[in-house]
Amino acid sequence: MKPQTSIFNSFPFVRFTLAFITGIIIRNSFDNVRLVFIIPAVLPIIVTTLFLFKAKNSFQINRIFSFSVFLSFICAGFLYTHFYSVSLFDEDIPDQGSYSGIILEKAPSKNDRFKYTLKLDCVKRNDSLKYVKEKIILYNSDSLSNIEIEPGKRVLFQSRLFEITQSNNPGEFDFKSYMKNKGIRYQTFINGGIVFTESEELNLKTSALNLRTKMMRMYRNAGINGDEYAVLCALTLGDQNYISNEVKSSFSSSGAMHVLSVSGLHVGIIFLILSFLLKPLNKSKQLKLLKIMILLIFLWFYAFISGLSPSVLRSCSMFSFIVIGENLQRRTNTYNTLAVSAFVLMLINPLLVYDVGFQLSYMAVISIVFYQPKFAALVKTENKILKYLWDLVTVSLAAQLGTTPISIFYFHQFPTYFLISNFVVVPMAALILYGGMLFFAFSFIPFISNWLAFLLKYMTWFLNHSVQRIELLPGSVIEGLWISGFTMMLLFSLIFFSTVFAIRKKGIYLNISLSLLLILLGIDTKNEITSNNQKLILIYNNKEPLISFVEGKNHYYYSTTNEINKYSLATLKNVSENLRTSFPERIETTDSIRFKTGKEYIYFDGNLIKLENKFSKSHYSDIEFDLIYNLSESSVTISKDFINRTSNNMKENFINGQTYFLKNDGAFVLFLQ
Repeated sequence: MKPQTSIFNSFPFVRFTLAFITGIIIRNSFDNVRLVFIIPAVLPIIVTTLFLFKAKNSFQINRIFSFSVFLSFICAGFLYTHFYSVSLFDEDIPDQGSYSGIILEKAPSKNDRFKYTLKLDCVKRNDSLKYVKEKIILYNSDSLSNIEIEPGKRVLFQSRLFEITQSNNPGEFDFKSYMKNKGIRYQTFINGGIVFTESEELNLKTSALNLRTKMMRMYRNAGINGDEYAVLCALTLGDQNYISNEVKSSFSSSGAMHVLSVSGLHVGIIFLILSFLLKPLNKSKQLKLLKIMILLIFLWFYAFISGLSPSVLRSCSMFSFIVIGENLQRRTNTYNTLAVSAFVLMLINPLLVYDVGFQLSYMAVISIVFYQPKFAALVKTENKILKYLWDLVTVSLAAQLGTTPISIFYFHQFPTYFLISNFVVVPMAALILYGGMLFFAFSFIPFISNWLAFLLKYMTWFLNHSVQRIELLPGSVIEGLWISGFTMMLLFSLIFFSTVFAIRKKGIYLNISLSLLLILLGIDTKNEITSNNQKLILIYNNKEPLISFVEGKNHYYYSTTNEINKYSLATLKNVSENLRTSFPERIETTDSIRFKTGKEYIYFDGNLIKLENKFSKSHYSDIEFDLIYNLSESSVTISKDFINRTSNNMKENFINGQTYFLKNDGAFVLFLQ
């Protein structure tokens, strides 16, 4: 092999894509990096690359060339992400006035409100008109208006924009960053008052969403309702907006959540059945071209009726490359195919790298492609039924192996019966998906469509019922698995080097694997020791007053009401799992050794906390409190002596009498010595 071609062997585009992703992460991790230091780095790399490429043919020159190309893609990822991020937002958008915009997406929300993603184009304030280009979230509770609002409609309304904020309570999902990566900073709430115009802006996305809405309405008209309707819409059309939290919890706990998101599984099912039906077209080159066209049309039509979501776009892009490569008898590599599809999607939106679905989807497919054939080779059988069942097992194992570190990092749980659930959900998902396609194909024939609707309804009921039964099995899910991003990378490294050792049988890879295992055990031991010796006070940024007191493995909380709401309970549970404590117990008015509480104070571990409310007169005005928690203003004030007795850096952040506002700064955490 010639030296200059070494960069293009094996998986060339994998390298470029990884470099591009590196540039994206650098741009988002170091937002204050000035472009003046990045742009000059690109030109020398390009010039050097061209010079070395033409100079002579040697192994050393080739390595320099390869490194230069890699750096060029890193810089390209950095610059592309920077300009993309800047283009998402207007720096000076009025936060109040009369707004005009186009509805992009529509979804039901809580409390009988509808949620819309809207692209603003202009705002009028104080008789001045300003053109803007920014997406916002709009909530509307007017049921009459909601009937007419569809994607593509232009609407006028008067309101005030509120920045999407974060409570910053420990263990809380970072909704603000999640929405920012989607290009959304503001939200607004209105009750009616929406004016419709005759103007519409129909593009490919809005047309796809409107078609999907009509197809979902066909399910309703066929008598499919409730959880069956919600799961059927998610499984066949990719709309998860109608699924209840209880159903989501059941699918998540049983390890079957992936069937509710239209992705590689669904596109793969369609691809396999179409490839089987179109086998007769392999007889000639001309018929093969026809087969390619039919496959691509069907795949992208399914993407269209699924709303052109990022997950289905990923899958269709990947399978499109596979279709073209295989049927034109070109040498294709699945890893390069995945890399190309990922690169194309990142050119559309580089911030997709931070999307959990994006990460899980690609890791699952990569893991299946690599591990499934190796697992399948462990058991040989000529029986077709046994082979099918074994293939289900190996695919599930391979996918779980590649996605477990990511799932634990984001969702803090592990479904123990994922193998059992996949024996049910994968075949049922295939049957329901095929049934859904037949239902729409024969919708103009009432007799056939009614029977298909009947079958779809009860197949979906069986799927839901099976998943709920699996969830009820003892130990169906292991919860409370909180790991850091660093630990997640260590887990991936352990999987990688263990795999290399299993293939190459070299001692160095075994030593690395054992070392990584020891590091993981060391981190777990350190966290356990820390949790046994921890002592802290945590005041939450919450609608209702809520305080946690943690002492070792014991967790107590104080609230002004006997029963706290679901959000507060979930927050307390997250903190307990994160800090490795027992389930929190409510502090009652007591005179125990650990706590002494009254109507206006809490005494904990030698520290006196005042509960202050501006609407009530305090009876303890002569007592010096270590910490004052103002319930009505959601603020905290601590004394200088208390600061000196803490074990963190509060001495630098606070002075005597300074007030900490929870609504602005998030939860208040104070570590005690």
